[in-house]
Amino acid sequence: MAPKALGDWASVWNGCSTGLDTLGVDRDVALNVVEAVAMDSTPPIRRRVHEYLRRIKPQQAELEDIEAKVGIPENTLRRHLEDLVAQGLVQHFGEKNSMGRYDNEAWALAFAREAGQ
Repeated sequence: MAPKALGDWASVWNGCSTGLDTLGVDRDVALNVVEAVAMDSTPPIRRRVHEYLRRIKPQQAELEDIEAKVGIPENTLRRHLEDLVAQGLVQHFGEKNSMGRYDNEAWALAFAREAGQ
């Protein structure tokens, strides 16, 4: 997804949240609604990856672990993880080596609401 499109999505989610606030909807309820809309609008593979990382939060996961748990081939998985990073939902950890590949690469949720929220 192009950066402009990502910005458009952020505007939609912000507008939804603002609208619910204007209607006087409790903030926790509004966040749950916005999250439900976001997840319902997320492509299935990306959603599975996000849900796995959410289950293991706050731990980081290596690509091979995510691949084994989610059942998605590495190249497809990497593309979806990169999209989740671009959307600000997932963080990517690791250092590029001299070959341009990552050493000690790991992935985790960029933020997570506290349990029960």
